[in-house]
Amino acid sequence: DECTMADVGVVQVSSAETITGGNAITFTQTVSNHTGAVVSARVTQTLSSAVAVAGATLLAECTRTGAAFTCQVDGIPPQGAKAVALVVQTSAASAGDLFSTVEVQPIGAVDGAFLDNTDGPLGVAVAQGSQLQSIYLPTAANP
Repeated sequence: DECTMADVGVVQVSSAETITGGNAITFTQTVSNHTGAVVSARVTQTLSSAVAVAGATLLAECTRTGAAFTCQVDGIPPQGAKAVALVVQTSAASAGDLFSTVEVQPIGAVDGAFLDNTDGPLGVAVAQGSQLQSIYLPTAANP
């Protein structure tokens, strides 16, 4: 039996370096195919601290388990790349650093050049969201 070989790599970027808790941030993972054949791959992104994640907008080919998001990326062209974006909604109560680590593996093949299969951790500073309250200040016109 022959083993199918592939060579995929991944890099990630975030839409901001600092956000306020309660706001969304987009992480984009770009999966590269360094071979001469079309390849499919599985990308897993893990976020920490998990308490900072209030929700996420996922593509149909993605799933979430706790703080891990897994997406299947099909049809990556030879010597080409495809990007996957994950929009994460942070908790308003969270503050500190949110770290993203991403890993890619080919589907149905073995990647012998695996040193570019991970990226991160990529850090985003999360400032605690403000807890705004309405305050009534009486004036001479409105006692």
